[in-house]
Amino acid sequence: MVIQMRHLTIQENHPVPITSGSDAGGVSLTREEASQLEVYIEENHLNRDFIVWGNRSIRLINYVGFIQCPYFSMEILPKLSLDEDTLRSRHTLLMMLDEVYQFNITATASSRLSAQPYSLFHIFAKMYAEELLFEFKRGIHGQYRTTERNGHYVKGKVNIQKHVKHNMLKKRPHRVYCSFAEHSHNNVINQLFLATNRLLQKHVKQGDVLSQLHQLNQQLFDVDQVKFTPDMLQNVIIDRNLSRYQTAIHLAILFQKQLTGGLMIGRNEAFSLLFDMSDLYEQYTATLFQRYLPVDISVQDNTHALFNRNGRPAARILPDIVIKQPDNTVIIIDTKWKAYHSGRGIEERDLVQMYKYLNTYPNCQCVYVLYPQAGTSAVLSNNVYTLRNDRNKKVIAKTIPLTDKQTSIQFLEQMTLQEHSTKFGE
Repeated sequence: MVIQMRHLTIQENHPVPITSGSDAGGVSLTREEASQLEVYIEENHLNRDFIVWGNRSIRLINYVGFIQCPYFSMEILPKLSLDEDTLRSRHTLLMMLDEVYQFNITATASSRLSAQPYSLFHIFAKMYAEELLFEFKRGIHGQYRTTERNGHYVKGKVNIQKHVKHNMLKKRPHRVYCSFAEHSHNNVINQLFLATNRLLQKHVKQGDVLSQLHQLNQQLFDVDQVKFTPDMLQNVIIDRNLSRYQTAIHLAILFQKQLTGGLMIGRNEAFSLLFDMSDLYEQYTATLFQRYLPVDISVQDNTHALFNRNGRPAARILPDIVIKQPDNTVIIIDTKWKAYHSGRGIEERDLVQMYKYLNTYPNCQCVYVLYPQAGTSAVLSNNVYTLRNDRNKKVIAKTIPLTDKQTSIQFLEQMTLQEHSTKFGE
């Protein structure tokens, strides 16, 4: 029996109903599909804190990306507003991934990709294949490597020591042992491309992308098949000779690191391409500071601790972003991927965390708690908390617009460079 593959697009933190019947309509799962998802979650050790099972629903918190189960697929987009604007959510996610992973997607291309009737995984797969094919038309990356050969003619330099050992002592007068530089496509970058092509071929369903991957593999016929470990990926360096391959390399590393598989039913394999939205949001914010603003920034700063024990720091604190000002004062920014409600304000446990920052960093007068801006709303009032024992020290809630990168940069610049020089944004 041929089972029709279903595709769902949902938003994180939004309950997905589980129906009791054999057919699920709209954005919902059958019990069989929910069971497949549960097995996949268990086998691949996904973070249980991000997955809330109800009696008749499942809610994915913080996870965004793509999950393919044997009989259905699910795209999970960030929840930015109440109107569930899929196009806007996908555009924001692409923008953030592009900045963090350096895909170099233009604004026009981002809008085009956001409107594609495909999942996030297939968008990235298509982008990778098209980018690599374009660069291969300009020439496949090659490197010279030293090769040794015991042949019948001289090529390069004669290796005297090995020629004596292998030929003269063994009375082989018609052979000569040489060392020479040989141009080869069999290098670590092309091995990475080949490994990624083969990985994607297992999961991609689009005929045009499969055809492109096949063309790429034909051009890499003389490249060894290598299985990449996390350490090998960490050691991939993009120098000036590889700059034109930058987008393809970053996408290849992304697939190698993030694409996980497991459950198999018949010929249908389950896999996923998932991101922790809290981590991505923090990395995106830090990256904007590092690349576009003239600030002295430290990410996940570990230079301060709450206590000393036997002369050594104990209970280190790790604020997301620490900015050192020219006057040696410090601004701390803590990113929170959740909605900010003006009525309730900053959650008490978060305020306790900010209190630790203010008391541990002696030169810090202001901590910003940075939330994503939902829709067109912005924090305008009742967003400033003052320490009772030191009214000069403040915690301020802010919401950053994520409609486009330039707007985000302008907001961060105003918040840290302009407002801090006045009254901390009051």
